[in-house]
Amino acid sequence: MGENRLMARKHVLVTGGSGGACSPGGPPMTRLAGWLLIVIATLHAGLAAFLGRGALLSIARAGYFGALALHSNRQLWFWCVAFSAPLAIAGGLLARGEARPFSAWLGWALAALGACGAILLPVSGFWLLFVPAGLLIADANRRERPMEWTRGDFSISTDPSRIDAAAAHEFISGSYWAAGVPRDVVERSIRGSLAFGVFHAGRQVGFARVITDRATYAYLADVYILDEWRGRGLARWLVETIRAHPDLANLRRWMLATRDAHGLYAKVGFRPLAQSDRFLEIADPDIYRRKGQ
Repeated sequence: MGENRLMARKHVLVTGGSGGACSPGGPPMTRLAGWLLIVIATLHAGLAAFLGRGALLSIARAGYFGALALHSNRQLWFWCVAFSAPLAIAGGLLARGEARPFSAWLGWALAALGACGAILLPVSGFWLLFVPAGLLIADANRRERPMEWTRGDFSISTDPSRIDAAAAHEFISGSYWAAGVPRDVVERSIRGSLAFGVFHAGRQVGFARVITDRATYAYLADVYILDEWRGRGLARWLVETIRAHPDLANLRRWMLATRDAHGLYAKVGFRPLAQSDRFLEIADPDIYRRKGQ
């Protein structure tokens, strides 16, 4: 739904979007798992190279297959060193937040590898992989669960079962940016976005949704606080909470569109497009009116 609106009262944000880049690196648990993998890979390679230096020198002189033809046990030392490389690469990607979409799969793979190594060769140190594996699995499980934040009598939740699509449609269909939008469109937009509801005593008093790939880009849309709850800083809290969501912590770009709230957005760090000539759009502002005829 096109544009967004920011009300002029203090901390009352009724709009869609935020700009700028988030802080570098992925969420803390993922970054920690990545650095642990790098440390484990480095220690593993160093220890294997030291203890198996004779076998590795033989491989260097005679070649891999030639050395193994003489002493097949040299294969163990070779792979102990060689296997450290993909571990270090995976650790680097996790530390930068680039492999987080695969953190669950990688966590279980590391756990299986650690178990096999601990059983077949306990002195190898593969059991150390249980630590980053546990962090990755815990992070993935946390992301799959709805999140909730509280402040006084108010709460913000991403639980789809709590989002009141009817209440969201009632407000958004009367907004200037999506006037007349059908309810089924609002419902589909919520299902296709990361939606946030603001609640007081079980009632949804505010809403926002983020259109994102959860990797590089996000567009904050349809943010509103009901009239009777404005002036309490709820919208500012809502936007700050959205920006801090773990799945949105390493995005390259956030965007919004607003008609009359540039001044207030500037106070919280948003700026006009630095290179607006590079951005294009296809806009059809009358689409809902035409379909309703």
